[in-house]
Amino acid sequence: MSNKRKEWGYEYIFIEDADEKLRERCIKGLDERYIDQKRAKAEKRIEEELAIISRQGSASGYLTLLDVLDSVGFTPDDICIRGTAASSLVVYVTGLSGIDPLESRPALYPEFYFGYDGARPPAFEMNVSPELQDRLLDYYKHYSGEQHLTYRFDEHDQSLGVFIGDFNEDEIITCYSIGVFRLLFRRMGERNRKLSDFVKEEIISLCDPKTFTDYVRCYGLTHGTDVWEENMESLLRKGILLPEELIADREDVYEYLMKHGFEKRTAFEMTDEIRKGRICRDGWKQEQLEIMGEKEVSEWFIESCTKIKYLFPRAHAMAFLKTYCNMEPEKQDT
Repeated sequence: MSNKRKEWGYEYIFIEDADEKLRERCIKGLDERYIDQKRAKAEKRIEEELAIISRQGSASGYLTLLDVLDSVGFTPDDICIRGTAASSLVVYVTGLSGIDPLESRPALYPEFYFGYDGARPPAFEMNVSPELQDRLLDYYKHYSGEQHLTYRFDEHDQSLGVFIGDFNEDEIITCYSIGVFRLLFRRMGERNRKLSDFVKEEIISLCDPKTFTDYVRCYGLTHGTDVWEENMESLLRKGILLPEELIADREDVYEYLMKHGFEKRTAFEMTDEIRKGRICRDGWKQEQLEIMGEKEVSEWFIESCTKIKYLFPRAHAMAFLKTYCNMEPEKQDT
């Protein structure tokens, strides 16, 4: 069918009974992954996420991605989800991620993927094996289905962008164009890499990582902007903070604020302002300073957050370390 549903400027292909079809796929994934007491917890989380997806009207986006991957054939080893998507249980149980957000440590939070109250449209971006990308490119070159599709392949960075919906094709300049629904498949680099290929040697030396959680922290410190140099590095060298106390990703900020008694929405909104560099650019609001004073937030935290221009997503770091360094997340205590 050619009908489409539009949300946030995106055009989703209409798929009959999309919500129910996605639910069926999720239940199948739950059956394969959870038993006993863990099943009840997983079912509750799935229902919460599916309710958000239904409100968004985005179920057909997930199905569109899954359908094309099924058509060309894929295994979990062929893909590495990008961004915050590994925070979603729906993404995990449908086979799009190898990170279990319920069981893996360090912890992940679905609100960083869906937005608070489900206000953020999903991003469908992943790194794929060269063989899978070749099959995907061939699929779209010879596509003859009913959907209106345009694809772009960037030879320079080996990225395949697939755009779905009615739009002026002349406006789609790169694979990263925004404002329309798209799938993005970036070509995987070399696998079985060392941590030092992704993390600064100085950070490894000073933080002395031993566990997967430590490695994730080092990754975040490396890939954030103005997070390490003259910020966390100084606090570590001066002995003000231990390695495990450093702010390395947005989830660290979120956890710190909630540990200090912040209401969840307030913690989320402040974290979002910090991770995007808004506090660095515009400074703290008076009411934010007042509530941090009431909650006895440390001066080092207040000052450090004014330096941060960008915080890396923890879920992205976890997915990359698993894929490229063959590291397995730790299991959360049950």
